[in-house]
Parts: sequence; C-alpha cells; structure tokens
Amino acid sequence: MGFFQHAGIDVGNWPGGDTGSSAYLPITEIDIEKLRSERGDGTTPIGKLVQGESDRLGEIITQSHKGKDTRPVSYCLREVIRNAFEHGSTKTCNLFAQRYSNRIELSIVDCGQGVRRSLGQRFILSSDVEALQLAIKPGVSGAEPLARDETGEWANSGFGLYVLSEVGKRTGGFTICSGRGALRFSTNPLFAPDGGLC
Repeated sequence: MGFFQHAGIDVGNWPGGDTGSSAYLPITEIDIEKLRSERGDGTTPIGKLVQGESDRLGEIITQSHKGKDTRPVSYCLREVIRNAFEHGSTKTCNLFAQRYSNRIELSIVDCGQGVRRSLGQRFILSSDVEALQLAIKPGVSGAEPLARDETGEWANSGFGLYVLSEVGKRTGGFTICSGRGALRFSTNPLFAPDGGLC
C-alpha cells in the first residue's frame, strides 16, 4: 500500500502504486493545488474543494453511495483535511483507510507547521500536549481572522477537532498527534482513558 516507501524504506510499492480494494484505501496524497486546478476556479473556498474530495473518498472507503453510510466518514475526512490546509500551512496531506466488518480506521498525516505553532499565533503555549488539549476545545482556532479565504458556510469556527474528539469518545477512538505530543480518546478500555497522553 506504499507505507514503507512513504517512510523512506525501499520495500514494496510507492504510494499511489496500489489501487486498494473494497477493504482498504492505500496511502493517498491530497494536494490542495491539484484540487484547485481540477475542481475550482481560483476563488472556490478550501472547504468546498475538500468536501468534494472527502465525499469521493468516503464512498470508496464505505463502498456505498448512500448518504447515511458515507456522510460520517466524509465529515471526518473533511474536517481533518481542512485543518491541514487551513491551519497547518501545508499544500499536501496523506491519508489511509482500512475498513473492517463493523468499523473503519482512518489515518491522515501532514507535515505542516503543527498545532502548537498554529495556535501560538493567538495563545501562549508551553508544550505540544498543551496545544493539543486547547485545540480540541470548542471554538478554538489558530487562524485570525478565521481562515482568510473561507466565508459563509465554509467559515471555520474552530469546532472540527472538538467534534471529532467527542465522536471518538463515544463511538470508537480518536488520536491526535503533533510535534512531541499526542492525545487519545477511546471507548476501548485497552487504550488510554479519555484525554490520555500517548
């Protein structure tokens, strides 16, 4: 699926060299400039560009075209991908998904500026963990004004990570990592308790 090559180890396929299957989506790069050229007119808000791609990937991951199946997955993808582009100061992010009979695991990775640096534009923070703990609170955003090119329905209100962490607490799990910090929320007692440090 491209994992080893992506990590710099010369084994297996390159990312994008595997087409995936009904059970998994291989490492897939999302490039905001490519989305702009394919789906936008230069003024299309990031949220709208990412929504279309998230809907497409949600259908692949769930193997369904029904909104009730795809909407939750599409929402999770959209919120994290938007964060990478709007707050991470990066042009690309990578995702991988694995579908099991009764659950889906999603991983989204970017090499942006990190949560501490992003929130550090508005808050004084002493550690990556402190930044993550702040980032999952409702209404917290590092952008000021909130996401320059996002207006109307796509204006970022700082609720994406809060909602995702709450969903993770109740329905499965959610882990967020940045710099040297990580937080994990899970319904599985084998993992760290709510808000546990990894």
